[in-house]
Amino acid sequence: MRTIAKLTLILVAGAFLGSCSNDENGGGGSGTIFPWDYFPGDNEISGWVKDGAAESATTTQELWDLIDGEGQVYIDHGFSSCGRQVYDGELQGSAVEIHYLYIYDQATDSNAADVYDDPRSGTGSPWTDNPAGTKARINDTGLDSYTIDFYQSKYFVKITITRKTSEALDVIKLFCHNISDKMPGDSNATGLPLE
Repeated sequence: MRTIAKLTLILVAGAFLGSCSNDENGGGGSGTIFPWDYFPGDNEISGWVKDGAAESATTTQELWDLIDGEGQVYIDHGFSSCGRQVYDGELQGSAVEIHYLYIYDQATDSNAADVYDDPRSGTGSPWTDNPAGTKARINDTGLDSYTIDFYQSKYFVKITITRKTSEALDVIKLFCHNISDKMPGDSNATGLPLE
């Protein structure tokens, strides 16, 4: 009788452990990966640390609360969840902020591409020199900031730095590559300029 009880316990434990697999592409199971899981850690990009805790939205109401009227474009294209983080660092001895880094989970690759293609999500010039993600653009129209948008797999990423120098642009490009390298799906980054 003890042998049967031990065997039953082993089978139940095995079934439980099998149900806790890590789904690296997100969606289902206790191992779901959320957008905020892709945020670089403190000093993962040297000199840049998180300013406070990440904010997140997993419902449309939470998204409206987080970004107010800007949320509709993501909702229209299959919004699933979003994370937002601020980072602090220095450039040439002056404090600089990444305000904000957003990563949106749009549920499918085609939804993320649709967000990128929708002019309500942002505009800019194509990032052609070793871009992060599947497709990327740089918006330099801000008086004192740069913004980069890209998508990869089911994720749409938007990052803004509050300094308009070539060094600041290089920093957010590093952030974009760091995030893209962690994500599932294909990136166009080659290490060489694209023709």
